[in-house]
Amino acid sequence: MAQLELKNVSVRFGGLLALSDLSFTIGNGGVVGLIGPNGAGKTTVFNVLTGVYQASEGEVLFNGKSILGKRPYSIFEEGIARTFQNIRLFSAMTAIENAMVARHCRSSKGIVGSILRSPSQKREEAFIKEKAMEALTFMGVGKYADDVASNLPYGLQ
Repeated sequence: MAQLELKNVSVRFGGLLALSDLSFTIGNGGVVGLIGPNGAGKTTVFNVLTGVYQASEGEVLFNGKSILGKRPYSIFEEGIARTFQNIRLFSAMTAIENAMVARHCRSSKGIVGSILRSPSQKREEAFIKEKAMEALTFMGVGKYADDVASNLPYGLQ
């Protein structure tokens, strides 16, 4: 079974057809890219996947269940999230700190736990750091983990 499947998805904005009959499947464990020229609909695809836009036609299935019509926070809870190509937001943080931000939304200790620094919060933070390092290593940039984002080599910023 495909982890993510789009079937004949179209998106209309009034008379403008932004996506027309788009279909694709993505299985588990792969890394894929979506490329195309400006105006091709790449951002519209991501906005449909994350619930920002609703498809005018078609189906979007994640782990075999439809996510169409769900609110963005519900889709996030299912496991679909997005990031933006704007590292300048966290330019004073290290690469690993930037990667850790992506997992903090799933942490369970909250602000009180962060302030009190309980043993369970410290364990959770260590787990988040470990997963962030795994992600950086997987992407081949683990050696830059402790570099401040604004100092990263061109192309990694």
